[in-house]
This record gives sequence, C-alpha cells and structure tokens, in this order.
Amino acid sequence: MIDGLVSGPLGLRTLCGVPEGYDALMLAKLAQQSGTLLHIGRDDARLARLADTLAFFAPHCEVLTFPAWDCVPYDRVSPHVEIVARRMETLSRLSTENSANSAPKIVLTTVSAALQRVPTTSSISAVSFPLEVGKTLDLALLQDFLSRNGYGRADTVMEAGEYALRGGIVDVFPPGRAEPLRLDLFGDLLEQMRSFEPMSQRSTGRCQHALLRPASEIMLDDEAIQRFRAGYRELFGPVEKSDPLYEAISAGMPYPGMEHWLPLFHDGLDTIFAYLPAALVTLDHQVDDARKARFDQILEYYQARQSVRGHGIGESGMIYNPLPPGLLHLEAEEWTRILAGRRVIALWPFPKAEGVDGAFDAGGRAGRDFADLRIAPGVNLYDGVRDHIVSEIQARRR
Repeated sequence: MIDGLVSGPLGLRTLCGVPEGYDALMLAKLAQQSGTLLHIGRDDARLARLADTLAFFAPHCEVLTFPAWDCVPYDRVSPHVEIVARRMETLSRLSTENSANSAPKIVLTTVSAALQRVPTTSSISAVSFPLEVGKTLDLALLQDFLSRNGYGRADTVMEAGEYALRGGIVDVFPPGRAEPLRLDLFGDLLEQMRSFEPMSQRSTGRCQHALLRPASEIMLDDEAIQRFRAGYRELFGPVEKSDPLYEAISAGMPYPGMEHWLPLFHDGLDTIFAYLPAALVTLDHQVDDARKARFDQILEYYQARQSVRGHGIGESGMIYNPLPPGLLHLEAEEWTRILAGRRVIALWPFPKAEGVDGAFDAGGRAGRDFADLRIAPGVNLYDGVRDHIVSEIQARRR
C-alpha cells in the first residue's frame, strides 16, 4: 500500500483509516519510503501534537516545523520573534540542504503557513555571516548584519533572534541553534566562542565555527529599502502625509507589523512548496475546510482595511495601506494548481466506505473513549476499562 501511494500518479488520493495518533505512524512510514514529506495540518495545535507524537514514532526522521505567523492578516503587530526564528530555521536548513544527509525528512506546517508566500530559497541561502575562532571579526560589520537581518538588541539574550553587546563580548542567539553563542573578542580577533544556557548564562560547550542566518523574513539592506519605497509608491501613490511605516523603512529602521508588506521588500517570493520540490504532500483531516476559512478571513481583513485606507483607524489616525491579498498569500487557483502537480495524500480518520474507488485504507480505527461510562451513574469507569481490554484480547484484536 505504501509503495502504491508514494510512487503513484500525480494528484490527490485518499488514505482512510488514519485517526489522530495513528497518523504519526503512517507519516513516518510514508517519509521512510519517499525520503521527504511535507505535511499540512489544519492548525497550530495539530502541528504541535503531531510533532510530539513523531518524536516517538519517527526517531529515525528529521522533523522540522514551519508554523504560521501568530497574528491576524493585515495586523499592526509583527509575529512573535520565536515564531519567526522557527520559520527562518526551517527555511535556512531547507535552502542549504546537504544531499549527503540520507535521513528521511518530515516538514510539518499548517494551512495558514502554506498559503503564505516566503522569501526565495536563493535569498535565504545567500545571506549569512561566518564566524571562526582565530579569525578577524569586524564588530561594526557584525552589528550591522544583526540589526539589518531581524535580530533584536537585548540586555540579556534569552530567545532566538536576540543579541547583546558588552565591550568585547557578544551574545547572539541564531535561528537553528539549540542554544545561543557567546563570542569573546581580543581586539579584532575572535578568541573564543562558546554556547551557553540562557537561564543560567553558564557555558555548555565550545564552538570553532558558526554561520549566522537571518532572524527575519525581511532584510533591511539598502536594496530592500529602495525596493520597498518604489513598490509602496507604485501601489498606493505619492506619500503625501505622515506615514510612519514608510518613514521608518526609509530611515532603515524596523517598524511593528512591517512583515505584512513582505512582498515589497523582495524581488519575488516563493512558497514552502518551492523549498521541497520533490516532497510527497500529505493533508490533515479537514484541511480543505481550514483553507476555505483562511481565504475568507484574509479577504475579510483586507476589505476592512481597504474601507478606511489612507484615513487611519482610531484616535491616532495612523495610515494603513493594505496589500492586495494575492501578493502575500496564495489564491485558490494557485493552491489547486500546485497540488495538482504533486503526489498528494489526504488523510481520513474514518474507514473506507464500500464501493469507493481510488482510496486506500490503513486499517486504523479510533479507540473507545468511554464517554458513556463517565456520565453513567453508579458505574465504575475502571471496571469498564478492564472489561473492554479483556474483550479485545479475547477477540484477538490486541
């Protein structure tokens, strides 16, 4: 069955009999056979549960997560730095993939994340800052790289995407690393580099080499700033009155919520599918409903912003010019076209219905939840569980 799913024709097929819990085992088997698998969950809660379950069922697989931004479309706030760091970690690792790594790979994402465009693979892989003990390190260049690539300056480094400067010591927490790095400089020489535990600030090991990657999907270099200014004026006309977003970006300063204008900073965007061109795609149960709901949400927020475009919202009167939805998000036709060119497996928790062609059945069935015994008066729940186990054993089902 697995061979038929992995090597079958392009397009969508259904795998029935895959209830939650059993899906992790099936994904592990599919990844083992296909090599690379992209699983699209219906929401962040499902993504988190599946990641935990795969740690047990797929210890031989490399599991990466690509979460969605934790803010609504067309928001005035930026996604949380930890969310962005996890996204950038996954994009960085996929864009610099080593073909010598033969471990099966599972990338977990959500409908919201898969529908959103991301920086191109070439733009991610091209931006880096190498560190090597014993080599010269220009502190001014390092600080400029960090500030322009999404790192936030902090007094004490605790989270991914933060850095701190204290004389000849630099602490930095790059996306993709389990722990931050402490750089000890002697003049312009990188004398020592150690990893450390953020809470205790105690060193945990030594490093000889490291490669810093962007901590944001927006790189505020001169080229990106000029591209933003030109694109912003082309879409929304001359900037005639105070526009804090436009003013901040023009000055090379980050602005809260600037990620919602991501396409204006880049010369083209990709999708998560472009990072995994040969991957088998699996869809969580109810993904199609989640996709339609997400499309409706994006359109609703866009229309709300568009209705007051240029006039500001609230007492502050801050201008908000929303991008057309198709610039940052996939549209329905594009989503359909992408999946039509892939091997796609939709997971279905229920048994295969009789007479249905083109579907497979993995044989999984949801276990009894004993809800009836929990509410029944005078019934001992544990006796009911025992009786159920005994009956299953006697029927040779366990």
